[in-house]
Amino acid sequence: YQNFPVITSAASGTRVIAVTFRSKAGQPYKLDFYSSPAHTCDPSNYGEGKKWIGTVNVTTNVNGLWTGTVTASYGFLYGEAITATATDGAGRTSEFSACRNAR
Repeated sequence: YQNFPVITSAASGTRVIAVTFRSKAGQPYKLDFYSSPAHTCDPSNYGEGKKWIGTVNVTTNVNGLWTGTVTASYGFLYGEAITATATDGAGRTSEFSACRNAR
């Protein structure tokens, strides 16, 4: 039951993705980001990842929160659906996050 990241914005021109992530306090996590063609999210607004676009290692604070921006390793296009997963130190991976269309 690993939490997934929440993508608050994704800028195609700069490859910057803004993220909020909540889980266990003071723990390391790996966040992976993906892009998919526009309109590929299911009706619940959760998606999949067709193309891996980057990873960042984060550590949650004493309240179990990490908030920041990530610059994707690979570009993505305006309108594409951006999603993310979180993996804890034991290798448990979350479901895909809600989709955020790149702007």
